[in-house]
Amino acid sequence: SGQRGTRVTIAGVALLAGATNVTSVTLGGRTAAAVLSFSPTQVVVEASAFTVTQASTGDAVIALDNGQEVRGTNVWTYHPPGAI
Repeated sequence: SGQRGTRVTIAGVALLAGATNVTSVTLGGRTAAAVLSFSPTQVVVEASAFTVTQASTGDAVIALDNGQEVRGTNVWTYHPPGAI
């Protein structure tokens, strides 16, 4: 969880699902600002500039160049500025 600009590390197993590239990542329905790095066990992104007035929870979705998606359900929460 975090705020806009937060560096987010998604860790797991077989995150690339046989693909060679991560095409996009969404956090709580918002496309990440940047995919910073990726491997079969870790994807690092920067959360997009999205300001909320209250906490907002949703899925983390990794879209891959082979057409597959890897999804974590309700694993990301955007927090309003000044919240921990």
